[in-house]
Amino acid sequence: MSQKSEYMNQDESKYIEYKESKVNLSKSLFESYSAFANTSGGIICLGVGEELDNRGSRSYPILGIDNPQIQEEQLTTKFNDINAVTYNAVEDISIKVTSKGKKYIEIIVNEAPRNKKPVEVLDPKSRAMRAYIRIGSSDKLAKGEIYQALIRDKSDSLDREVLKNYTIDDLDIQSINEYRLRVQARPKFIAYQEYTLEEFLERIGVIAKAYSSDGEKGITAGGLLFFGKPTAIIQNFPNFQLDLFDRRSDKRWRNRISTVSDDLNAYNFFVKSMEYLQNLPEDQFELEKDQSRLEVGESMRVALREALINLIMHADYYSDEHSVIDVYWDYYDFKNGGSMKISKEDFFTTNESKTRNPIISKLLVFMGFGERGGTGGEQIFSAARYGKLRFPEIDTNIEKTHLRIWSVDFAESIEGINEDEKLILKLLTKEDMELSKKEIQTRTNLSRYYVTKALDTLIKGEYVLEIGAGRSTKYALNRTVEQRVATIKQQAADLRITERMKS
Repeated sequence: MSQKSEYMNQDESKYIEYKESKVNLSKSLFESYSAFANTSGGIICLGVGEELDNRGSRSYPILGIDNPQIQEEQLTTKFNDINAVTYNAVEDISIKVTSKGKKYIEIIVNEAPRNKKPVEVLDPKSRAMRAYIRIGSSDKLAKGEIYQALIRDKSDSLDREVLKNYTIDDLDIQSINEYRLRVQARPKFIAYQEYTLEEFLERIGVIAKAYSSDGEKGITAGGLLFFGKPTAIIQNFPNFQLDLFDRRSDKRWRNRISTVSDDLNAYNFFVKSMEYLQNLPEDQFELEKDQSRLEVGESMRVALREALINLIMHADYYSDEHSVIDVYWDYYDFKNGGSMKISKEDFFTTNESKTRNPIISKLLVFMGFGERGGTGGEQIFSAARYGKLRFPEIDTNIEKTHLRIWSVDFAESIEGINEDEKLILKLLTKEDMELSKKEIQTRTNLSRYYVTKALDTLIKGEYVLEIGAGRSTKYALNRTVEQRVATIKQQAADLRITERMKS
């Protein structure tokens, strides 16, 4: 290969795909388009090849396109042809020119709105419409459960369906009676004690009229999940399973709460898990700069409460993926089937609330949980920020969502770093701001040599960012994009609250 060859500076990934298309449009181009539109969006570059060296490393030479204008016109026509593509999620198609004069095409694809998914494209061989999703740097045909998940993901009311052949006899009356006492104990719902059992169940959405079918009253899907007898739930939701494992043990687990082994519905699992999680954090106190007392244990209880509410409210109960809470010494994992209804970049900052299970959400609100719709992610992030803990992490795809809440600070969550490196990370976490090398030396009492050595290791490990150059160089924790955005928004919110208190 000539030394004058030009290469793309990024590898293929979840968000980037390269196609040769030197003479004609690549046959797999539209598969990648569908995958990006159905997942998280991305960029497709045409006119780029792939090389593999003898060490297994890949590179992507820019080959150029012989007829870019013609291909650009063909793309525009195809993306607007409903017989070839069910939805046009393309933001831009542009011809790029390299410094060597080679031309390639860049296609920017947005994630399609949920009500337009699955975005399908015409398979030229079978002449059938197919949908794809993006997994890593590959496109995967969406079929079976994955395709059904895309269909279900369109709905914001999965649990409103009125189920045929289910009656009050399929509900666990003891669960309902316990729930009713909780609701009626709240002043604004005290009048509910006057209702008959059926009136109460109608009022809270467990019984509803099937307006879209025969008009008969019946048990809603959400009502069955929340209050049903486990044997009845499994008939309509064969994959229904909620588990909490306390894995702080040398054995498989120290304790387990399970809808399977304990014969629980969603209500009983929620109550038992809430009690268990709220008893885990120890009461810890730290002094802030102004000598005010920071209640770390209480912050963690808030975070765990909101994470549990989020899991119960937003799980896709039709999914093959069941919901699991894992308790470890340093963190808590919350996993449930189905993708989030909002982007992961917005989870820790938005007031917007989107749920696929409005009945279950309503049932929790009546109990006094989740009343401040859309603030759960904010409260989870806020608990970490004010508790000086490692920031929470969230990931989601069409199949599942994974939230991790750390119970230790950033330094203690990282293995393989020495005490000097931990000390610097703890300082950057506590200050939550950019610091110069001199400031780090002063506040850690470490020599310049040891600070420099530690920072070099932390920067190479991508735990710390080096900002600026020369004497103006400063250092800060390397937060993810969504965490940095959340920090900025939280600081702005704090300022607004302070100003209101002054006025």
